[in-house]
Amino acid sequence: MKRYIRAAEEAMYEYNGMEFNEEQMKQINKGLAEGLDVSIYANPSFHWLAMTEILKGLEEGIDVSWYADPDFDFTRMRYIRYGLEQGLDVSTYAKPEFNEYQMNAILYGLKKGVDVTWCANPEFDYQQMYEIIWGLEQGLDVSLYADPKYSDRKMQIIRYGLKHNIDTSWVEQNFDKGQLYYLYEGLERGLDVSQYADSSIPGSMMEKIEKKLLRKTYGGDFLSSLTSKKVVSGIANALNVDTSIAKIIAKWYAEDENPNDYKTVSEYVQDIADGIEYRMNEIYLNEGMEGLRDIDPKYAEEFVRVADALGIELDEEW
Repeated sequence: MKRYIRAAEEAMYEYNGMEFNEEQMKQINKGLAEGLDVSIYANPSFHWLAMTEILKGLEEGIDVSWYADPDFDFTRMRYIRYGLEQGLDVSTYAKPEFNEYQMNAILYGLKKGVDVTWCANPEFDYQQMYEIIWGLEQGLDVSLYADPKYSDRKMQIIRYGLKHNIDTSWVEQNFDKGQLYYLYEGLERGLDVSQYADSSIPGSMMEKIEKKLLRKTYGGDFLSSLTSKKVVSGIANALNVDTSIAKIIAKWYAEDENPNDYKTVSEYVQDIADGIEYRMNEIYLNEGMEGLRDIDPKYAEEFVRVADALGIELDEEW
């Protein structure tokens, strides 16, 4: 034991004489204290947070050689470590040419068990990667759109067409982002978008055509109130929560949504059922507890109630 302590002390003395900052030395000293091989990360070119990721890997006994490389920043190291911890084949994305968002997308695909070779290409941005992964999850022939020439929105449109057996060959035209937005929105609303799927039609005109088709297709069956009893009841049933929780959810959505964005109550409820967890974790959590308190002193407590009712795990700060 004394021999081990002596060796650690000598190693600390050796590293203290090198050009490490205080935070880097903390990670080195921690590794030495745990009897780990710190030579793997005792390199001044590693940011101290990168050292932390390598140290965590050593502590967990995983093969850190996959990411103990100065070419990776600490965020990308973390995604590689996550994959190794789950026993996944990180060779598909443990490459410097991928940024952290691309790595996270490929990691998601690996966890879902799909063939990520379709999207493990640095020419795809992370949004394109997700469109390919979602297509694979749905059992679609992604070879029809797994091409960097298609934007993520075009991929989304093609994927929707494949899933619902709709001809979307018009997507090959040179549409701008605004035009593609109205075309996809029309598809989702069950409209025959071929009537305005023309790149020569400005996005502002597409919006008018879409609204006209909505009135013609669905008549006056638009939501009159997003907090009506019918909506609250629908939310309660769709999410399997009691009415008091459903009223809170309806209130949140009513503050952000326009009744004319939905043609029926069921469409609105389905949107909530599909997106509630994303909205909670990505929107409200990002505002933080203080942000919610600024809106309404009771808001934060109600939010915790909803999350608990839906089985959503919140960050420790909650």
